[in-house]
Amino acid sequence: MQVLDMAQVNPQIASVIGSPSNAREIVKGLHIDDVITIDEADSEDKQLEEIEVLLESEPLMNPAYTELQSQVSALNDIHESAKSIAAQALQAGTLQPGDAERGAQMEQQLQQMQQQLQDTPQFLPSVPVAQDDSEDHTTEAATLFSWMQNPEGRSLRKAATPEPPGGENWKKWTNCYLHWQGHKQMAAKLASQNAQPIPPKITISIPADKMQGDTQAQVLQKAGIQVSAPSGQPHEVEQEVRAYTPMSEIVTKTKRKL
Repeated sequence: MQVLDMAQVNPQIASVIGSPSNAREIVKGLHIDDVITIDEADSEDKQLEEIEVLLESEPLMNPAYTELQSQVSALNDIHESAKSIAAQALQAGTLQPGDAERGAQMEQQLQQMQQQLQDTPQFLPSVPVAQDDSEDHTTEAATLFSWMQNPEGRSLRKAATPEPPGGENWKKWTNCYLHWQGHKQMAAKLASQNAQPIPPKITISIPADKMQGDTQAQVLQKAGIQVSAPSGQPHEVEQEVRAYTPMSEIVTKTKRKL
């Protein structure tokens, strides 16, 4: 209880006891685990189990990367062959006007595919990351990040750094890193999708003696604001214009003679 009291005024203590595993132990210690559950702690346990699996396996080659690499290689061969033919045609004086344009288009296509290849991950983690919200991506990413900073994670990273791709330590570290990266990306993607736009606050002021009712209605309708006016054609018409905004309702009454 003293620690909980201290956490109210000390951000460092609050962050420590706020971790899922610590929060669960506090709930157990207070004997209220039958009424309070820490769901994030289950996701933390899940990720710790997955770390063990990641360390016992190795990253998988990304099929999309392999396919794109083959396409780039094939297009590069065609491009080199076309350049050779064009050079020969230029020397012989038989180069057609359209040949240079086609060559430039092929070179641009090759550059685009090479950029796409660079942006495509070459490896995937052996434990896949769900591409929806069926996993607690934020908690699992935080659990993996914490593991990477502890002595075991730091030691593995240090051993993997000088190794070439395919080394034993490189496989273990890269596998864990790719899994963490996948959770981070999904957490950011879902957070962006769930962000609710803030409705704008709109204030409209129209002097009644400066603008007729019909004109008011037309202006407000063009602004995308719902406008309603009473029907009827008496000799003197009192027209009421109601403008609805996300924050309020604006009522303007005007009188005009027919």
